[in-house]
Amino acid sequence: MYLKKLLVTALAGSVSLVSLSASALINLGDINGGKWSAFVEGDYLYQNNVLPPYARLAPEGNKVDFPTEYNWGWGVGIGYTFLDAVHDVQFSYDNLTTDNSQTKFIDRSYSFPSMPTPGASGAGDGTGNLHINDQFNFDSYDLTIGLLHNFTDNLSTRLGVGASYIDLRQSGEVAPFYNGVNESFFINDFQKVKSTFYGVGPLVTGNARYAFSDWLPGLSIIGGIGAAMYFGEAKTSTNAYTSGLECGCTIDKSQTDADESETRVAFGLEGNAGLRYDHALTSGSTFNIEIGYKGTNIVNAFRDGNAGYPAFSDNLLNEFSNYEYGDNYYNYGAYLTVGVAFL
Repeated sequence: MYLKKLLVTALAGSVSLVSLSASALINLGDINGGKWSAFVEGDYLYQNNVLPPYARLAPEGNKVDFPTEYNWGWGVGIGYTFLDAVHDVQFSYDNLTTDNSQTKFIDRSYSFPSMPTPGASGAGDGTGNLHINDQFNFDSYDLTIGLLHNFTDNLSTRLGVGASYIDLRQSGEVAPFYNGVNESFFINDFQKVKSTFYGVGPLVTGNARYAFSDWLPGLSIIGGIGAAMYFGEAKTSTNAYTSGLECGCTIDKSQTDADESETRVAFGLEGNAGLRYDHALTSGSTFNIEIGYKGTNIVNAFRDGNAGYPAFSDNLLNEFSNYEYGDNYYNYGAYLTVGVAFL
């Protein structure tokens, strides 16, 4: 109940901020006769694992990391510049969805001094595979009212205020399979961790553009920054399963932890820089293409901790593989947008 009230209050405050900004900046008589704009965007981004998977090969801390790959993302946006050419409103949506899987072969060259049952036949040597699957989904919705200003014929800026909503979801699976040196020992483990955050709050943005109109007509350098405060909920859930054979005895255990959630305030920072080219079309419309580099950092979004299973202290999973997860998320990489502005 408290969380719902917090989110409703944050949403109402953000909407009020947009409404007040619109009332203060825009003369309603300028709504008609303005210019519309729209764009589509493609991204090629690297992101950190909030749940970084690794294989723990020995209790003293040796581990093998599984690198995260670059992935494709996309976005869309629409805007309206009012007749006075001093104010505008913009809405944008960004998405990044990833699904990375890797399998690593493990042989007896690795040391396992503390295995499920100390002294068990074949427990210290053998071969196996470690499979890791990591999935992530990032959704962002931004709505801002902008104040436009031309300092010179070449330099223009936009200051925006509004609201932002984000939805972050990550799930990770670790599934090691280990064979001992004889048939009396093998372990097949599975562990899954989910971590999510969603929140809404105020957003402030700033953008600048410098046009080389004198010697490269249509070409500009662009850059932008943004900062947001998100009021929301962070949630984690875990489950694990172990099966196998140890000294002729069958192992069959499972454990599921219910969702654990907490309210928290997260902070978002974003920025971009690049080149833009505008080309005039008929009837006052323009076509533009933009290429550059961008990054996003969400601080304090996720619950941090360790997803180990003390109740499974006698199995391979606890000693062999764990998830340690942090509370910050970031992505960065190249982007390309194609847009059009029309009356």
